[in-house]
Amino acid sequence: MNDTTSTTHKILCNTCKVQPEPIPDSDPQEWGCPVCGVHDTTENILGEANQHIVEVTARHIQNKGREVAETSSFIQFSGKPVPYGVYRFVTDIEMAA
Repeated sequence: MNDTTSTTHKILCNTCKVQPEPIPDSDPQEWGCPVCGVHDTTENILGEANQHIVEVTARHIQNKGREVAETSSFIQFSGKPVPYGVYRFVTDIEMAA
């Protein structure tokens, strides 16, 4: 049996933590924060939100690897921490502990 699940996450303005809304009569279609006004094209917002998901996921995996290595005398973990990016648009993704 192939069990697949999916989860939907919201895209948010990183400053205001609200969802962007479509900007009328924009070509190409743009979306913007109704609070602070930051805006961009659909394609750019989706790309930035995707980069945010990749960063959060990579940091989660790295942190879990460090936790395992700290409790093991056989495993060593080295490397620089995943850097924090600067995003105008993010997702509401949170990694489970």
